Formats: sequence, C-alpha cells, structure tokens
Amino acid sequence: MGLTFSALLIIFFLCIGELWPPVHVQALTEEVRSEHSGPNAHVMEPDIQINLRYITTDIMFYDDTPLEIALLYQIICDMPPGTPPGIDCIVTLNGQADGCEVSNIDEIVFTYQVETSLFSISVWVPPDIPAWSVIPVVISGNYEVTPGTSDGQVPPKIDVITVPPFGCLQLSAEPRDWKPPVGKWMEMDLTLINLANTEDVVQIDLFKNDPNVEVRLPEDIIKVRKGEMTKVSFAARQRSGLPTKNKFTLRAKSSHQGLNATVYCELVFETTLSSSSVIRGPLLYVTAGSILFLALLVTMIVVFILRRRRNKRTALVQYGQ
Repeated sequence: MGLTFSALLIIFFLCIGELWPPVHVQALTEEVRSEHSGPNAHVMEPDIQINLRYITTDIMFYDDTPLEIALLYQIICDMPPGTPPGIDCIVTLNGQADGCEVSNIDEIVFTYQVETSLFSISVWVPPDIPAWSVIPVVISGNYEVTPGTSDGQVPPKIDVITVPPFGCLQLSAEPRDWKPPVGKWMEMDLTLINLANTEDVVQIDLFKNDPNVEVRLPEDIIKVRKGEMTKVSFAARQRSGLPTKNKFTLRAKSSHQGLNATVYCELVFETTLSSSSVIRGPLLYVTAGSILFLALLVTMIVVFILRRRRNKRTALVQYGQ
C-alpha cells in the first residue's frame, strides 16, 4: 500500500514488455497508420477554383518583337471542414497557348482553410499570327496538402484570347538626295512595307517649307496587305528662281495603333541650273562666275569708250590751235 502510483505504472509497463514483445507493438503502430492512410482514411482534398479577372494587351512594341497579352487570374483554395491548423496546400501551375510563349507562374501556398490569391501570366503572340485569331489559353497544374495527407491535379482552366490588330510600317526612299533642274519635275519611288498582322489603310502626308516648290503625290491613301511591300510615286519641282536646297518630310500613318504605326522619311531636294533655262524671256539666269565676267566686260567697255572720247577731245583741241 506504500507504493506510489508512479511505481505501479512502471511495474505495469514492465509486465506489458514481458507479455507483449516489441515486434507486436511495431505491428500495431503500422496498423494504426494504415487506418489513417488507407481507403477509409480522412483525405483532405481541397476545392480549387481558378477564375479569369481581366485581360490587357500591350501593343506598343517594335516590329521584331511579339505582341504581349497579359491575363490576371484569381485562385481560390477551399479546404474541407474540420481541417486543423498547420495544414498547407501548395499549388503549382503552368500556362499553355498554341503557338505562343507563356511566362512562368510562381508557386502558390495556401496556409489554412479558405484563402484567395492572384496570379498573372503573359502570352507573347508572334507577329506572323494574323489579327482576330482566337487562341486557347490553358492553366493546369498540381496541388499537395502537407504534411503528406493528399495530392492531386488542379482542374484545368481554359480561356481564349483574341489577337488584336496592330500597325507596324516601314517607309524609305532611295536615293535620298537628287538634283533636278529648276522648273523640271523629278520623280522618285517611295517604298512602303506593312509588317503588321493585318491589312492596313495607310495615310501618306508630305510636309515642305518652300512655297516655290511644287509637290505631286498622286496617292495619299494606300491599302497594303499583311507583309506586302508597295511603291509610292512622288514628284517635286522648283517653279522658278535660283537653285535652292529644300527638305521634305513624308509621313505614313497606319489605321491601327502600335509603336511603329506612324513612321517618317526625310528627303533632301536640291535643284541645279539647266542649260535650257539660262535665258527664258526677259529673265536672265546666271551663275556667280558669269556675273563677275559680265561686270568685268562692261567695265572694260566703259573704260574703252571714255578713253576714245578723251582722245577725240584732245585731238580737236590740238587741231584748233
């Protein structure tokens, strides 16, 4: 009766050890584990939902880079009732889009029961995919509930994006410098290339500073197919006056948005003096050297005439004497 409760408990466990060897204890432990992890175990399967919030498109790009379309998603992870604290759900996702590159998605961790998170992806659409194309975007992946209770696949989320049209032009002129005679038309072909993903209607404008220069641009509205290169006829002349040097600025403007939707090309227009236009009516066209020669010739003639007059006077005076 003098034994304490602790001493009796020690004696009880010693007797258990004699009657029930350690191998039996291990078997019982494995049986208990199988009850919690077998078909009848309480598996914590989360309810995961992915919803598309909105889509944004960045069309401010260069002709050698793809079109970027960004998609923002909301993901909800609802753990079953009775989930104890300390249970986490780790979600790993990836995105796919036909013919396009898709950015990576960071791992998402839900800490306890219901939790909401946001993630986004970028889809880069190559320029060779035509405008108004419909591209499926699929978000899929896996989840794991830790510590080690369950894992599985996330129900795939399928949405579609529509490729918007964008403008992308190239405008050039060769040669950039040309020297027509005064009064004569000089023609040049401008090269216009449509690098966009759709047909475009391009507005051509020309800006000049000299009102004495006349410009002829037969076509100011041009329809260009996707990937097409076309030639634009352009002509200019200086109506009259001495040769001058002018600059023209041509502008090609797309009907769509884009970083290269409006492009410019600068031309230098310099005139020369033609032989056929040296004398035209009462107007005399001369160069600086000709002016100097004429001035010297007039001076010599005047001096010669004055000398002859002076000599005649001298002769008359001598004769009168």
